[in-house]
Amino acid sequence: MIVNNLEKLKKTLNSNDLSIYLFHGVIKKKIKNTSIRNYNLKHIDQNKFEKYIKFLSNNGKAITLNDIFNKNQKFKNKYIITFDDGFYNNYKYALPVLKKYNVPHIIYITTNYVDKNLISWIDRIDIAINKCKKKMLYSNIFKKKIELSSKKNKIIFLNFIRNYCKSLKKIDLNVFSELLLKDLKLSAPTTSKSDLDKKLDWNHIIKMNKNNLTEFGGHSHNHNILGHLSKLQYTKEITKSIDFLRNKGNLKIKHYAYPEGFETSFNNEIIRLLKRSNILTGVTTLMKKQNKKSPFKLNRFFVI
Repeated sequence: MIVNNLEKLKKTLNSNDLSIYLFHGVIKKKIKNTSIRNYNLKHIDQNKFEKYIKFLSNNGKAITLNDIFNKNQKFKNKYIITFDDGFYNNYKYALPVLKKYNVPHIIYITTNYVDKNLISWIDRIDIAINKCKKKMLYSNIFKKKIELSSKKNKIIFLNFIRNYCKSLKKIDLNVFSELLLKDLKLSAPTTSKSDLDKKLDWNHIIKMNKNNLTEFGGHSHNHNILGHLSKLQYTKEITKSIDFLRNKGNLKIKHYAYPEGFETSFNNEIIRLLKRSNILTGVTTLMKKQNKKSPFKLNRFFVI
């Protein structure tokens, strides 16, 4: 279930299962309707975010991933707040709300994006398509014309790209996105200070880690789909991300989120590697009932 209103939030909270909620970003106000940036509502406006957090605070109790190992813990009306990727807006707009309601939370960091303030591979494609003035492009990669004459057509193409990239194997999606932009004769910046793109820096991460509400976890080094990589590739993605978090962020990492988080985004070999790295849990983007047998297959509700 995708949660996009208070009624659905209430439905997910009022169960005997632990409810884990996935957010990405929080922005000050909605994007102009003419833009396709944030068309999938990955970043929600601050007022809506506060309504969600206020409801959860009034009707449930926030716990952390560390609490799930307490054998006496009962999960009815208990919830966990998570964020993926490491956007600066988590600090700028989300944290004041979370502090106001005293809600603990965890932010899963994509370390190379944070280290260099990089725009994600799919966001770069979004930016390029959004600013494209041409009504039609030709792709040699896909051997077909791409219709971009309306906002609707642009969104159809972007959804196609998202699904296509989720099927690719042993390919760095950041490299593929650059090849696609060149193929379409488009361009997009690699870094930005926009609220939709700017990432946390290590100073903010170290500062946030000192409060009693914010915890950080790993989310790969380059946001590639771990389960689609070779063993050498996913080992590098995971170990490098953990090393960066522990060394540059001075963090004691215990939790991990699989990029994209669908069924094939992780596997038993990846879980074994995380365990050897002293990671205790892994969260997905699956939205079924919790898998109580494994703390490495924790499901989340995507909140928009």
